[in-house]
Amino acid sequence: MQEQQEKSVPNFNLAPKKIKIAKSIKHVNYLCDNQLTFLEKHELSDICIIASDDVEFHAHKIILSAGSDFFRTMFNGALMESKAVQVKIKEVNGDILKLILIFIYTGAIDLQTDTVEDILRAAKFFQIKALIEECYNFMFEELDCSNCLGIVLFADQHDLKELHEKATLFAILNFEKVANNDEFLQLTGDQIDMIISHKDLYVESEETVFLSLMKWMEHDKPNREKDAFKLFSHVRYWSLSSNFIQQQRDKLPKQIECLLMICDWLAWHLAPNSSGLESREFSKDKLVVIVKDQMHTYNPKLDTWTSETLPGFPLSFDKILETNNKLIVQVNDSLKCYDLQSKELTSLPQLDIPRSDFGLAMLNHELYVVGGLSTGKKAWIRLMDKFNFSLNEWQTVSPMNGKFFYPSVAVADGLLHVVNEETNLIHCFNPHSNEWTHKNLPQNSPTSNYCFSNVKEKLVIVGGQLWDNPISNSVSILCNGLWNKCEMRLALSKPKCTSWNNRLIICGGYDNTNTLQNFIQEYNPESKKLKTLAALDHFNDSYDIITIPNRNT
Repeated sequence: MQEQQEKSVPNFNLAPKKIKIAKSIKHVNYLCDNQLTFLEKHELSDICIIASDDVEFHAHKIILSAGSDFFRTMFNGALMESKAVQVKIKEVNGDILKLILIFIYTGAIDLQTDTVEDILRAAKFFQIKALIEECYNFMFEELDCSNCLGIVLFADQHDLKELHEKATLFAILNFEKVANNDEFLQLTGDQIDMIISHKDLYVESEETVFLSLMKWMEHDKPNREKDAFKLFSHVRYWSLSSNFIQQQRDKLPKQIECLLMICDWLAWHLAPNSSGLESREFSKDKLVVIVKDQMHTYNPKLDTWTSETLPGFPLSFDKILETNNKLIVQVNDSLKCYDLQSKELTSLPQLDIPRSDFGLAMLNHELYVVGGLSTGKKAWIRLMDKFNFSLNEWQTVSPMNGKFFYPSVAVADGLLHVVNEETNLIHCFNPHSNEWTHKNLPQNSPTSNYCFSNVKEKLVIVGGQLWDNPISNSVSILCNGLWNKCEMRLALSKPKCTSWNNRLIICGGYDNTNTLQNFIQEYNPESKKLKTLAALDHFNDSYDIITIPNRNT
């Protein structure tokens, strides 16, 4: 008998025991679909949920309890609803309750801007944590200058601390645009006080704060004058000019406190004393990327980009410079001027010898065009012209020594520095003496497709093609005749660069597969380190990065 038992046990020589936790998304979806069918067709239901407007839903206690802490407490506790066959929910109407139940049964919901606040209120009421998080994420994504104040008020009313903090931070970091929306004019004095008194209020000039308060007060002057002294006391008058205060003083209410406040402001300007006075952190120069007709402005505190369309801006261009709030745009062999205030595009006078592929730079408020390929003869020329904006005319300056192929230009130490793809020289132009000098480029310099720029008055070459053909991944700063190098995250050809707040910003460029990259890097010449800023989507071959100086500080 024992022998027969031993023979009946097969010997498989099994491998060591293996465990796998398998989870079928297909089956989860199958369950959700069936649960939703039960809800819609009233199958096997054991509870009727009645909304505030008497809309009825035939549901299932076990599914409701699994998806909502509110229902779990209701049906599992000693409450009389645990035995009931119908329950009235007076706090939620039928349309919103239907969406809530669908989420409980399937984990999916259709969030829209006009219903998300009602859904979030209901999610808080029913204690559905996953849905609260989805609503938060949706509202964070939709947060902009036109709705952030409304979201602040909504979050305040419903004690949504995380949402309140996020929306408030957005409002104070984008105050100038926020204050231009109707929402701002509808705020109460206390709500204005909360924003205007914030220590991190981020503006381009203190005049913005003053004028925004004036606009708010004028919207309902009889009822708002009583708040004037409290609100205007937050204005940092030491950052206003005495001329501005003189111009605006008669517009303030004639309350004795306001009159004394203006007297104090003017008295301070007569005998300034900065002791104990903290200036607001004004925004610094603007970092701007232009892709086709879209201008993207960087917010360094949020590490985000805000976008706006430039009506009438060229969709294809070679290079962009900024001067006095105008954009100089190189389009093939012509130059355009785009006014950022009027949004108007005009053409600069044609060069005496039309040409393309020229170098372009601003020096001492004058525009320089360096070399280029003549449009008619298709020959490289050594002429250099400068444009006098006051006279609206081109003037020829001292020509370069030799022809320049695809010249690149950078400004440093009051000089114009020019390099090209055919020589290992840096040609330097002194606008005061109208003379050229030159010096050698260090060894191992890229020979083409690099960006030639400057940071803190030092010349920089970024990326480009090396003599033996590979693409460089270096940021090279010229110091005492040698390159000080820092490696980028990726080798790049044809990147775009600008100097911004004593940092070098590197934008885009093509990798080894000739794919245009959309990441943006910041190089700190002090620490000699690179960090990556928020990327930009929808890059296009027509793009450039520039700095727009803050002329209010």
